Amino acid sequence: MTATTAPARQPGRLRRFMEGETHIDFIGRSRLWLIITGVLLVICALAVAIRGLNFGIDFTGGTSLIIENASQPFTAADVENTVGELGVDEVSVQLTSDGTGALISTAALDEVAGTQQREVVAALSELTGAGLEQIEVSAIGPRWGRQISLQAL
Repeated sequence: MTATTAPARQPGRLRRFMEGETHIDFIGRSRLWLIITGVLLVICALAVAIRGLNFGIDFTGGTSLIIENASQPFTAADVENTVGELGVDEVSVQLTSDGTGALISTAALDEVAGTQQREVVAALSELTGAGLEQIEVSAIGPRWGRQISLQAL
């Protein structure tokens, strides 16, 4: 009686690659890799030139308000209208997925910890039902933002 043996199994492509058993001429194709890399860099440079960079308040200056544990439902439009009524035109609102919080970015308010900032915080507290202590305020003046931008460049 003769025993039949199963044919030897060929190693997979990944295994051959990891063990150095490939026959891909990476060095011989270096000009191709250089062209591909150059094309990708040009595409990235064009994307930055066309869309530009979106600097946050760290670079442009402004005020960031973080609302946590809101007890009343609200929308981004509600926040924009409430803050707009207080004379703040540039407002960006991002709501949390559960609807109990938000990140609000505005242009720099009149003065850090000034009257306008207190009015904005009080209006947001009334709109969202979050306590005054549940609204975190971070303000960066435009001069500081300009200095950081110049240093970054």
